[in-house]
Amino acid sequence: MLLVVLALAGLTALAFIGVAVLWHFTTPSETHSLRKYAGLRARWDQKLVGHFPESIPETAGLKKFSHFPGFLQGGAHIQLRLELPRSEIKTLRARFLQERTKSFFGGDTNDHMNVVNGMPTTFFMTGEEDQHEFPADYEVMIFDPVLPESERPDGHYWNHGQSHGVAISEKRNEIIYWAESW
Repeated sequence: MLLVVLALAGLTALAFIGVAVLWHFTTPSETHSLRKYAGLRARWDQKLVGHFPESIPETAGLKKFSHFPGFLQGGAHIQLRLELPRSEIKTLRARFLQERTKSFFGGDTNDHMNVVNGMPTTFFMTGEEDQHEFPADYEVMIFDPVLPESERPDGHYWNHGQSHGVAISEKRNEIIYWAESW
């Protein structure tokens, strides 16, 4: 009897380890590899990432990238952070001011969607590891239509939405291109 119990315990442990290994290798993960940027950008709906550069500009100093393909209820995101010459930042800001539907200064998606006439945006995925809020010097521009409160289910944006835009800091000469799908 003891051998049967030990055999069952061993089989249970092996099954658990097998499931854990399978989960580890089949669950998508976030990537920060700049080499994968162009290929991952190409997989996204171009309506969401058409404003992103096709490749990382040669003039970029700081370069950070974050991509998550989404999994179960976890939304997908793509974000590229670049430090560029001041003149390029000014040109990009002027261009994107024409495309934006709304701007927020600093904060994150939770802040932005919970104000009157707010909208979901993004977290600062390419910021410091423990920082997911944009500092106040970033203008977070959204390019999506802002729905009136009366057209939102229960007055909020919930599941199965998308948003895209840029965050620009003229103080830092940085631009963050972002897109989200949840």
